[in-house]
Amino acid sequence: MSANLRTLAAIIAALIPSIVLTFVLIEIFPYTGLGRIVTIPFTICVNIGIIGLGFLAVRRWGKERSVWIWTAVVVITLVMTVWIYPQEGSPHIVHQTWDWIKGH
Repeated sequence: MSANLRTLAAIIAALIPSIVLTFVLIEIFPYTGLGRIVTIPFTICVNIGIIGLGFLAVRRWGKERSVWIWTAVVVITLVMTVWIYPQEGSPHIVHQTWDWIKGH
């Protein structure tokens, strides 16, 4: 497999958790208004940038730490996906989820 194809496969693999989370958020929190049209492509672009920083970090600190770096990259992309996701007319989804956990 060529280096470009491996890089593309790694980018797609790193994007899969945030894309799955986006679909889950769309199902659970559908009332986004027109914000979803803007924020979903923006979220993907931000996550690709974070993944690119992950590639740079692996190159900088070596393959020994790559598992930790990629774990951090996936967690950060998931956090960014939730943070950027819009919610129209209600508190942000983080507040709604926290209230649901607390039982209010």
